[in-house]
Amino acid sequence: MRLLPLSAMKTVRAGGVDANLRMSSALAMVVIAINLLGIAASLTINYSMHSSLDERSGVDLLQRTREDYRSFEETEHSSRDSMAEVREMETTIDLDSSERQILALVDTLHEDEETYQLFLRLLKVNTYHLAEQIPGALSWYEIHGPELDLLIERSRARQLRLLEIKRRYSDA
Repeated sequence: MRLLPLSAMKTVRAGGVDANLRMSSALAMVVIAINLLGIAASLTINYSMHSSLDERSGVDLLQRTREDYRSFEETEHSSRDSMAEVREMETTIDLDSSERQILALVDTLHEDEETYQLFLRLLKVNTYHLAEQIPGALSWYEIHGPELDLLIERSRARQLRLLEIKRRYSDA
């Protein structure tokens, strides 16, 4: 393959060149029109903002922003303090409420143990009296009497533990 020098090449003109030239010039006009519209919009926005900034000077706006920020800091600081106080109060209320509930439960259980002991003693006494009246019932009393005594002692031990719990929470 042989290369020709540039001077040997011929310039070719076709009918499509005029169409390309016309299209390029139309595109250039559209680009210029868009740029002019952008400049006009920028100037309009700039002047409208400038007029609102002229109504309030930048120093006044800056001062007002600083005042707003100070009031925000004060409000935020007081809010944090209030939240801490509320948390402490909730903890105290929860503890007080829990202690009162424990004391109320201890009182209820203490009364239940007294009632339970009374029932067991009455059962034992009435069984003894019934054993005197019914033949053969004395053997039931002899068998179950020591069990009733053991149940009464267990109830007394629980009652003493409840009193210890009551003292512990009453002193607190």
